[in-house]
Amino acid sequence: MIPDISTAYRNFISPSVSSVFRAMLEIPQPTSEVDSATIPSYAEATSMDQKPIDMKCSPGALEGFLSILVTPIPMLPSSSLEDTYEVLRLCHRYGCKKQYTDKVRQRISEAADGSLQLWDVLEVASSLDDRSLGKMLLSQFSRANFMTSYVDGISRVNSAWKGKILVSCVSPPEELKIQVYNYNGLPFGIRKSWGWLLKTGEWKGLFDDFDTDNW
Repeated sequence: MIPDISTAYRNFISPSVSSVFRAMLEIPQPTSEVDSATIPSYAEATSMDQKPIDMKCSPGALEGFLSILVTPIPMLPSSSLEDTYEVLRLCHRYGCKKQYTDKVRQRISEAADGSLQLWDVLEVASSLDDRSLGKMLLSQFSRANFMTSYVDGISRVNSAWKGKILVSCVSPPEELKIQVYNYNGLPFGIRKSWGWLLKTGEWKGLFDDFDTDNW
């Protein structure tokens, strides 16, 4: 009997999309009631009217994506960050289960080096609305590097993410008292203004609910 090699994929792809890969990989099985000579050949079973699926990705990204699907312990081969982004997009497109997509998220999170690159990756995560990756990245910021990179970075994520990030890490607007100095550098008076302040306390805990669906 010819083995059904699509079985491995059923464990890695959600039911709604697994039929795509089964259709590519299943080979007709002879049965006891039918002479195997009457079973169509593989070439006949995969006739020209069955169009191939265009994955629309680089060879490196495709290699990484298939490695996640078929290896007993999913591991990503070494690749560029851009290829790893593309693997993440493929995981979203074809509905890979969370435990396997998390492998890609972890690789991307570990590759993000420095606050500016964290915003680069947050932009990609925002475009996919990948809140699990967003939570991982935001927890890597310190209060100091968030403050220094916020102005340039926040404009790169979508409006829903902007709102959630602000709600998570800043206090409600309040009246601030700002010391004003004259041109000699001497205290001149107090000016009042409205603004927000970063919340105090453990920074990482501020984004614990970022990966939920309630916003």
